[in-house]
Amino acid sequence: MDRGNFPQINNATELDESIDLYFIMAPTNQQVKKRYEAAVLDIPGHETVLRPKETLQRLCDHLGVTCSDGYFEKCSKILYGAPPSPKTQLFGPRSKNSVSQT
Repeated sequence: MDRGNFPQINNATELDESIDLYFIMAPTNQQVKKRYEAAVLDIPGHETVLRPKETLQRLCDHLGVTCSDGYFEKCSKILYGAPPSPKTQLFGPRSKNSVSQT
């Protein structure tokens, strides 16, 4: 399979630990969702990266908080350090320590 210019993360131990933690926490998360139903808002991590403004708007709406466009802009700058490029929106920010190009 040709991976093109997609970045590859070379830290199998960290990935394994993250996967283990996910499955440890999943049953508890499901119990919380079942008990509190509409009070729980699921926000997948990739949504924050791909659509930060829309995702933050969903969170603000869920909490009943009114947020200005300036607030969303500032949050986006914190997330990206600068307005995101289309490539950053697709792949997220790169770290020299954990990502290599193949």
